[in-house]
Amino acid sequence: MGSLATVANAGSVEIVDRRYLVVACLGWAVVGAGIALSGMGEVNQDALAVVWSAMVVGVVSALVAGWFAYRDQPRWAGVALVVSVVIPTWFAVWLNLVPLVGGVLLIARSSGRSGSRAEPAGSLGRAGR
Repeated sequence: MGSLATVANAGSVEIVDRRYLVVACLGWAVVGAGIALSGMGEVNQDALAVVWSAMVVGVVSALVAGWFAYRDQPRWAGVALVVSVVIPTWFAVWLNLVPLVGGVLLIARSSGRSGSRAEPAGSLGRAGR
């Protein structure tokens, strides 16, 4: 677990150990599921299937994001985090902004990365050697 994932922070690049990203994804799955379940009693009968589906998809996506983070694949972890925003958080809808912003930043920061051997921007790679 010594590999690092990069996350943008206010225009600068901050290095975050992927263990923290895994814990954050798993924490979001637990907190999101807890908040979603707490409001299920207020859901109309005809919307119950949609809300349950959104909760399941969101929680599974957060867990998958943790798995991708563990496998050191930040782009896919970001995609899964963005999908996990569908978790219904009722009164705490602002909580969905955290995985949304984090997921978008992971996607944006890892877009130039191809595997573990990313070439710097403007580099000719192997062809110029």
